[in-house]
Amino acid sequence: VCPEPFKEDKVEVLQRMARVFDQSYSRFLDLQKAEAQAREAQIEAALERVRAASMAMQSSFELGEILAKIFEELRLLDVEVDRCFIWVVEPEKEGVHCWIASPQSGSASYWFPFFDHPYFQAFMDVWREQEKLVQIDIQGELKKSWDQYLFEITEFRELPLEAIESMRQPERIQITCIANKYGLLCAGSQNSLSDYSIEVFSRFGAMFEQSYTRFLDLEKAEAQAREARIEAALERVRARTMAMHNTEDIAGTVATFFNELLGLGLDASIRCGIGILSQAEHMELWTASVRDSSETMLHSGTLDMSRHPLFRGVRDAWAGGKKAFSYTLEGKDVKHYFQVLNDAPDYPVQFDLNALPQAVYHNSFVFRDGILYAFTNAPMQDDIRPVLERFAALFGQTYTRYLDLHKAEQRAREAIKQASIERVRGEIASMRSAADLNRITPLIWNELTTLGVPFFRCGVFIVDEKAGKVHSYLSNPQGESLAVWHAGFNLIPLFDSMVASWKKQEVFKTEWDRQGFLEFSKTLMDHGLVDNRERYQSGADAPEHLVLHMVPFAQGMLYVGSQIQLEPSHMELVRALADAFSVAYARYEDFRQLEKTLDELKTTQNQLIQSEKMASLGELTAGIAHEIKNPLNFVNNFSEVSRELLEELLEELEKGDMEEVKALAHDVSENLEKIVHHGMRADGIVKGMLQHSRSGDGKKEPTDLNALADEYLRLAYHGLRAKDKSFNAAMETDFDPGVGKVEMVPQDIGRVLLNLLTNAFHAVTEKKQQAPDGFEPTVTVRTRKTAEGAELAVSDNGNGIPEGIREKIFQPFFTTKPTGQGTGLGLSMSYDIVTKGHGGFISVTSEEGKGTEFKIILPIA
Repeated sequence: VCPEPFKEDKVEVLQRMARVFDQSYSRFLDLQKAEAQAREAQIEAALERVRAASMAMQSSFELGEILAKIFEELRLLDVEVDRCFIWVVEPEKEGVHCWIASPQSGSASYWFPFFDHPYFQAFMDVWREQEKLVQIDIQGELKKSWDQYLFEITEFRELPLEAIESMRQPERIQITCIANKYGLLCAGSQNSLSDYSIEVFSRFGAMFEQSYTRFLDLEKAEAQAREARIEAALERVRARTMAMHNTEDIAGTVATFFNELLGLGLDASIRCGIGILSQAEHMELWTASVRDSSETMLHSGTLDMSRHPLFRGVRDAWAGGKKAFSYTLEGKDVKHYFQVLNDAPDYPVQFDLNALPQAVYHNSFVFRDGILYAFTNAPMQDDIRPVLERFAALFGQTYTRYLDLHKAEQRAREAIKQASIERVRGEIASMRSAADLNRITPLIWNELTTLGVPFFRCGVFIVDEKAGKVHSYLSNPQGESLAVWHAGFNLIPLFDSMVASWKKQEVFKTEWDRQGFLEFSKTLMDHGLVDNRERYQSGADAPEHLVLHMVPFAQGMLYVGSQIQLEPSHMELVRALADAFSVAYARYEDFRQLEKTLDELKTTQNQLIQSEKMASLGELTAGIAHEIKNPLNFVNNFSEVSRELLEELLEELEKGDMEEVKALAHDVSENLEKIVHHGMRADGIVKGMLQHSRSGDGKKEPTDLNALADEYLRLAYHGLRAKDKSFNAAMETDFDPGVGKVEMVPQDIGRVLLNLLTNAFHAVTEKKQQAPDGFEPTVTVRTRKTAEGAELAVSDNGNGIPEGIREKIFQPFFTTKPTGQGTGLGLSMSYDIVTKGHGGFISVTSEEGKGTEFKIILPIA
């Protein structure tokens, strides 16, 4: 602007300058465009580097590195940000997982729960509305409360102190947020971002969703891989469990168990263990720890569950069926707990009470029979808990397998023990003299070896209290008898002490060193009990240490010598062996007396059998006598009548009455026929009696079973009538004509029939005496021909045989008759005659109050 118009020459100059500026501005625009292109190239390169880093992620843990990369690239692009952070919102967990990157903190991740604060709600509104770009201005008192919550309550308190101070120091901070479906990408700065910075940050925000998708894919893959590793570890433990052959394999299985846990990332400083709570008041522990050599060490012991609140909590959780239990040891409680462990008498691990951490964290995971527990110096990570829960469930299966093996081993040990005991009993049962004891001590040696008892000397000491002597039988390591001696109680102090314990039936135990053993050997030689020390020592050097265990039994002591004291389980086996020896030795002691008693018993038995035979013969004779008396009466009567008829005949001859003579002669003739008939009958009875009284050769012959049964029915009846005139009973027969003749020894079967019939008549007579009027005593004899053979049954309607004694009636000397009225051999003899003599079968059926039936089946050729 000029006060007067330019002259033409000046206008020309201005025009020329305008043309030059036009060229300059065109150059400016070209440079500006070039700079924009270069900046765009820088931004794209930065984005590409972040994309490349995202695609190169091999682990979900690298997400923090991606955020740090974004922060770095933003700073290189001159975006004025002080820090970057990611919020991943997890509504199902009611919290936010936050990654942060700044010069002071580096890159780290933290978790904090939802909380009620205006700024927190503002962030959540941005995410819910999925707003692409929002700036939140944090300042004033609200900023102070926001900082207080973040850095004092949430995990942000674990940030480096420098980072916390840098974030708290500004009175105002602006957070620029970009939402995606997972959460927020945020940048924090003290001043508002420029348009350029907002534009660049927006482009990084859009790209970050791709990076987080990659993160989720990696996280899913890692979860699958981890699940595969967990399953593989569990499967190896299962395989180790199924490969267990005995309970001793449990140690290797538990070691495998904890090694697999370590392989899944469990901190090697952790102290894990198994607690078995079958009794609730005490817990059996298997504790695992790792040495510097990475070798897993196992320690076992027992703890009283009432000694510490932690134990009581574990017990209550297990008894209450809870899945898990946690307890934190802090302050004085840490030392108190480990002092309880050190003082526990049955827990082998000791702890240095001066080197304990400030806090110890306990977690237990419950299975049916106990717990899997872990002690850590820091709170247990959440991803470890489900792994330990699964391992606890698996160990429940392992322990069930262990219990099954334990029961099987117990059964096997019991079977071995019983077999060993039976061998001892069998061997001693075969003894016939005291000299046979020399072969018993080697047997004891073998059985102790079979039972797994650790020893190297053994023997038997028999205490003869009446004679005041100890009879000693010792065995060497080869199971051979090495010494036998007989000495008085007071001859050697050892015997005196041993006998004192034996009288109390207490275990006697003492220990010798090498010198003590040599002195005892010398004492034996001085008293002439041992003639060769080398033989007594079985050719070996004297033991450096010898523990003498002497277990009492009724007749003495069983001696077991070992280098160490025997465990209670081994002592139980020795006691069982001693008891078996006692029972068997008692048999040996009774053997001679038994033989004498047996001889006396045989003599008595023969006398009883003869008495039974004589009683049977007496009843038979009485019946025969009655049978003979009848035909003799007829013979006498008809002879007397015939004599009178002959006198009348002579008188009629004198009178000459021939008709009367003929009639009388006819009557005499009939009488003579009857005399002959009854004489023949008596002759048959006598022959039968003679045949019965013959001892015979036991040869079987065809015999009419029906005729034999009918004959002995009458003989038994008349035999009882001869003894008791008041006796009376009905006799019924049911004979099968088809039975015919049966191969038998008639005299023997006759004795059986006579015995059964006599018993039947006695039974009905006894009931008649007890029964009201109207009872008719009846004995029935029946024969049948069956597919099994010839059946002969004798039944009565007496009182029957009580159920409790039916199985005993065929036993020798068993009788239900009053004392003095029976030997108890009748049915026993009958049983032997039928079963052993004729290959038949005899049985009894009876019903109390209704009667009894004996059934005999004889084979038919």
